[in-house]
Amino acid sequence: MKGFYHVVDSFVRDDVPQLIAGHSRLHIIFATYNTVGGYTNGPVKTGKDGLTVEVRGGELEYSKDSNRIFHIGNPVDQMLGLCVMQDDARKAHSKVEPAVIAGEDCEVPSAIFIYGGLSAFSEAVDTAVKAKNASPSSKVFITTCDCNLMEKESRLGQFLKNKTIECVVTTGECGGRAMMRQILEGIVEAWPPAQRG
Repeated sequence: MKGFYHVVDSFVRDDVPQLIAGHSRLHIIFATYNTVGGYTNGPVKTGKDGLTVEVRGGELEYSKDSNRIFHIGNPVDQMLGLCVMQDDARKAHSKVEPAVIAGEDCEVPSAIFIYGGLSAFSEAVDTAVKAKNASPSSKVFITTCDCNLMEKESRLGQFLKNKTIECVVTTGECGGRAMMRQILEGIVEAWPPAQRG
């Protein structure tokens, strides 16, 4: 993987084959405070020998108060709504983190994709660092929307340079639901078919 930042389409096309190359077994975790579009929490049936995929989502639902306040239009109320939305996202993320960092470093190579948008970006980076520390052989990726990317870059710099985080996969979609689905399905599609015996 060249560079630190990858747009989701090029990541799936160019980097997913590199991620799976040479592996006969691979364990992938998708963690988000939202959902992975079209997938429920738990194991994903891949139909591929040696490939296991898990979705761990906080299933964020913004509170009625945050949506109501945010959409009023008054700048002060919008800021209040954003604070409530960030609190909702942080609570959802806190449900996901323990499951992501609980694993031990194991013999099955693994990759962990963690979504962090504006609402809980720092928490996602902290989880990525904890996951890498808990499982040093795992490859850890941050996925994010391209909102406030310069601010996010300053938070990520040291972790990208020392390879705690492999790279950042970006999209124009806030929430990352479709992006996470695209990466998940790209990995499953690129994995060799199950061997019939």
